[in-house]
Amino acid sequence: RKPEATIRREMRADPDFNGTSRAPKPSKPLLGEAEKRRLQRLREFNGRPPEVVRPQKLSERSKVKEQPRRKTQREQLEELFQAIVGEIEEREGFLDEMRAHGRGDRYEHAIRAEIAERVNQLRGLDERLNAM
Repeated sequence: RKPEATIRREMRADPDFNGTSRAPKPSKPLLGEAEKRRLQRLREFNGRPPEVVRPQKLSERSKVKEQPRRKTQREQLEELFQAIVGEIEEREGFLDEMRAHGRGDRYEHAIRAEIAERVNQLRGLDERLNAM
């Protein structure tokens, strides 16, 4: 390690050294005013500034959202009816596939029982729909 006196002597001997050691001045401003305000907002809100509300957004927010039309009981029952019909068709399709692969006898009884259960549900729904 060099002694301080040696360092000072070397500094005085350097022609570029003018006696003060300062960093050169920046050629342009480090931060513009807009950037300073942005950083100030970030620090103020811990990195998450609140959303700026614009007039058009405010008008959009004030609009009342239309509530989806509530389905009548009849429409709900008709949808359930169609869903059950779809389940029956799905089970029959599965059974046809299994027959094509030679495994129909393995699933026949269980699938037929499920289809019979769904048909009974359809009869009950049909009675309720006709009573309306």
